[in-house]
This record gives sequence, structure tokens and C-alpha cells, in this order.
Amino acid sequence: MDAIAASVAAAAGRVLVQAMMTDAWQAMRDRMAELLSRRAPARMDQMTSALEDARQVVSSGSSSSEIVAIRWQGRLEALLEDDPDAVDALRSIVENSDDGSVYRPISSAGGGTAGRTQIVQHNIGGGTILVSVASDLRETV
Repeated sequence: MDAIAASVAAAAGRVLVQAMMTDAWQAMRDRMAELLSRRAPARMDQMTSALEDARQVVSSGSSSSEIVAIRWQGRLEALLEDDPDAVDALRSIVENSDDGSVYRPISSAGGGTAGRTQIVQHNIGGGTILVSVASDLRETV
């Protein structure tokens, strides 16, 4: 899984949990359940139930919202590993959430080279991801 997809999954986990105590919950729950069961439509009720269970955990205080968000992030990462094409649908859910502070689309992307090493920088979800790739390593004689 690439860094962008992982970042979208992390943002989606946070957006999902934040929606749990708002009026947007039912719409968020239904969109997530549909996405999570898109390869197995018979699992729609199971996913809806799992999402409601997570909401109950958060509302009761039996687990922190951060822990629940991380658990859902893991499930969403697994979804994206099995179905990489789902990243666009997941990104759409996140971008259309009511909380724009959780996820910010790429606000800066830059690349540069220093010798034979390429450095790429992306700002996703408020964090900076640096990827450094050595494209040509030569022995010095």
C-alpha cells in the first residue's frame, strides 16, 4: 500500500469516529458499510452492525475515540490492500465529511534531486510524508 492510501485510511478512521456523535452519523455509517461490503454485498448488515457497535463503544466511553479510529484505520487499510480501487471512494467520503481539519488534500507537492537521489514530499492529513529513493548507487573507486 502506498503512503497516500495509508494516509486516506488514517483520515477516514478519524472522520468516521468524529461523525459518530453527530447528525451526520447515519449517512457516514451507510456510506462506510457500503464501501466495506462492496466486494461482498451480503456483508452489508454485518458491516452496519460493526459500525454501530463501534459507535456504542465510543459513546459509552469503554474505549477512547483514538483507539476506535485506529482500529477502523486498520480495517480500511485491509480493504485498500484487497481492493486498491476503493481509495477513490474512501477519499470521497473523507473529503465530503463535515470536518475539513481531519484531512487536507495535497497542499504542496514538490520534488527535487540531489545527485542521483530523488526526494518527494507530500502533505496529507496534516502530516508530512517524505519519501527518499536512491535511483542510482555507484561505487566510488
